[in-house]
Amino acid sequence: MKTILFFSMLLFLINQGEATKPIPKKYAELKNICTMDSKHVGYITYKKNCLLCHGEMGWGDGRSATALNFEIPDLTDARVKELKDGELYYKIFVCESNMPMFANRIKEDTTRWHVVSYVKELSQL
Repeated sequence: MKTILFFSMLLFLINQGEATKPIPKKYAELKNICTMDSKHVGYITYKKNCLLCHGEMGWGDGRSATALNFEIPDLTDARVKELKDGELYYKIFVCESNMPMFANRIKEDTTRWHVVSYVKELSQL
């Protein structure tokens, strides 16, 4: 359930003004250490942690989305596409906001970057 809330809150915050919160420069400039070949690993992690809220295509239409009292953001939204990899990493794993962080659940840095790669792929659809 925490996983569901995490990614739901991620996009919720992007859509509700949290996207305007300044991202620290050290995160904005981070480079993704994974290759595009890593998107399969990212998908597996996404499926385990995000699918229930964000749905298969990232549209925010997962099975649990209707049970939440806010709209689940669409990961294919242009605002997600415009985020640099480091900015997306920050929003998912570091940002202290109303959205739960996944830093405690997904601890391996490489796996985190796989998730960033997969979410970026969704935003290209």
